[in-house]
Order: sequence, then C-alpha cells, then structure tokens
Amino acid sequence: MKNLFWKRLLHIYIEEQNNLEAELIKLKDEIQKADIDEGEKERRIAVLNKILESDRKTEVLLNSTAEEVARALGDLCQI
Repeated sequence: MKNLFWKRLLHIYIEEQNNLEAELIKLKDEIQKADIDEGEKERRIAVLNKILESDRKTEVLLNSTAEEVARALGDLCQI
C-alpha cells in the first residue's frame, strides 16, 4: 500500500504532464483525507509541496522520487 503513492506519482508524471500541477494538487487533497499514518502522510505532502513550489516541477518530481519510483517499479516486476 505504501508504494501505491509512488506508483501514482509516477503515473501522473508519465500520463498527465499537461495537467501536472492540477493532478499533484488533486493527489495532495486525497492524501490529506486518507486514513494513513500521520508521519507517512506528512512525508508525502512534503514531497508534493516541494514539487508544487518549484518552477521546474517535472525535474523536481523526478529527483524527489527516483529512489521510491525504482522501488515501486521493482515491486511491479515481482507481481
């Protein structure tokens, strides 16, 4: 379940580049409402805020999530 966030973030990058900011804001709202550990919720929101505050959102998204995305892709390969 933890990697679902990172998989979704990767999907937003790949599929929704034209609407990147809107999709990131939508994901942030969903996380704020989610029933997950508060520490994990804060971590995810911090990542999204970092991306949203940048003028180069795509570059920051990739740099912020490279390790997590690699883990998520590794999990997908095991399915």
